[in-house]
Amino acid sequence: MNTTHEVSTRPGRLRRKITSGLLVLSLSLGMIVATATPAHAATTVTGCFAYTNGTSMADMPVTLWYYLGGQYIPVDLKYLGAKGCFTWYGVNPGAIVWMTMYTRQGGGLYQGSTNLALPGTGAVNLGTARVTCTGYCY
Repeated sequence: MNTTHEVSTRPGRLRRKITSGLLVLSLSLGMIVATATPAHAATTVTGCFAYTNGTSMADMPVTLWYYLGGQYIPVDLKYLGAKGCFTWYGVNPGAIVWMTMYTRQGGGLYQGSTNLALPGTGAVNLGTARVTCTGYCY
């Protein structure tokens, strides 16, 4: 039995595969921005996280994100206070902002995302994100 393996030597093929993969990733991330409910513009944002049963999530890490200039940028990582909330000051007034939780604690994977704040100045509460957990959760 003769078996032959075809190997592509065309350099454009790899470039097309990488480009299509990046397109799928950007569209997926874009859906997060497109489907979240926007809040008013802000340079100070507050957000909270709670389990789906309403219990707050103290001391869990959250990330502040910007969507600016066509890019998703993780800006800062902080830990939630005793009531499961945190406030960021000095937020870029030209960015769309939101807070996310995506962390593995023990055997559980915790995920959640607040509403968005549109570019501008002022203070806004991004709401309370309901966090789901898969695996072994506290």
